[in-house]
Amino acid sequence: MFTDDRERAFAISVWTSAHSVGATIGPLLGGLASERWGWGAVILVNVPVVVIILIVGARVIPESKNPDPRRWDLGCFGSYVALLFFLTHWMQQVGGDSALRAGLSLMPPRRTASSPPPATPITTAGSSRRCSPPDTARGSS
Repeated sequence: MFTDDRERAFAISVWTSAHSVGATIGPLLGGLASERWGWGAVILVNVPVVVIILIVGARVIPESKNPDPRRWDLGCFGSYVALLFFLTHWMQQVGGDSALRAGLSLMPPRRTASSPPPATPITTAGSSRRCSPPDTARGSS
């Protein structure tokens, strides 16, 4: 869509600015709306915004098509949907209403000097060289 470097840089700067303004003002306005009208207002406030964006976007954004379109990879798409489904289900089971607890459950356990070595050896991607922890069995005598 933007073949000129200056146009592309300008478009990226506008997108970044809009994102920054939205990330800054959105939670504030969402909090005010939910305090005043309930949590449903946070969702409903997006309806007029989307309608305005669709109307303005249809007039301002030029149509662009890929000259060499690829077919949808339905297997990949299905795998992605299944991953999101099971990840969401898992987070609900593990964390309940607490996203922090669910996120912390993803962290690996803390290793100490007395911890046994990992059951699966760690290797670097594309290399047969093993990345093993330092030998903690030999203590300083």
